[in-house]
Amino acid sequence: MIDLIQVRFIMGVIGSVLTIVLTGVTVPAVVKLVNNKAVPRDKPYYLLDSVMHYMLWVLYGLPLLNENSSLFLLITGGFGLGVEAFLLTFFFINCGDEKNLRRYIVSRLLVDITCVVVIVLITVFAIKSSSAKQTFVGVICNISFINGMPKSHIISLIKALEPESTDEYIRPFYVQKVLEMESTDKYLPPFWLTFIGFLNYIAWTAFSLIDKIDFCLLIINFYGTLVSGSQLYAYYKSTAKVKTD
Repeated sequence: MIDLIQVRFIMGVIGSVLTIVLTGVTVPAVVKLVNNKAVPRDKPYYLLDSVMHYMLWVLYGLPLLNENSSLFLLITGGFGLGVEAFLLTFFFINCGDEKNLRRYIVSRLLVDITCVVVIVLITVFAIKSSSAKQTFVGVICNISFINGMPKSHIISLIKALEPESTDEYIRPFYVQKVLEMESTDKYLPPFWLTFIGFLNYIAWTAFSLIDKIDFCLLIINFYGTLVSGSQLYAYYKSTAKVKTD
């Protein structure tokens, strides 16, 4: 008989490894930026979104707030938070004389940390039910994820299905974190990155369904599966068009 707990554990290991790999793709870009001694001006905004996103997911994984907490959520969330904090620190140090930008980063971080503290206080002291605590924090995590996306998902999905009719491609959350990304295709991220992201979302979707259902984790990863799947389809259509031409 299949042991669902072991299967769930395996899915958690696979998802954690793939998430760490996807998060780590920022490292070559950072090295390149250090060598060039330059940072792009538009990067702190999504970096700040990412820091907030990972803080919330670390919070969601804490046993204090989530009775179904998983070590995998803490590991991946903590790793992602560390990487994004490093990138944000790097940007803060190397953004030259942009004093207003530095003030914005500091003020935004203070606001985000304050929001997390408020969420913790509400969850611990105002919400009594364990399931209600999990739902409350999980819903906020999903909102943070959606807010971190650069465009409306419905519009982006349509564009991904018709890449020849648009000048941009849909970028899942992990692609946003890459500071510089070269691709031979104008509309799509590298195939390997999209494919790994697709496998990652499938692993976490399975993890959220096996043994005990985690609806908050399911929603965000099922959605990610649809997004990355549409990218793969768009990639197929793009390459097929090149071959026919």
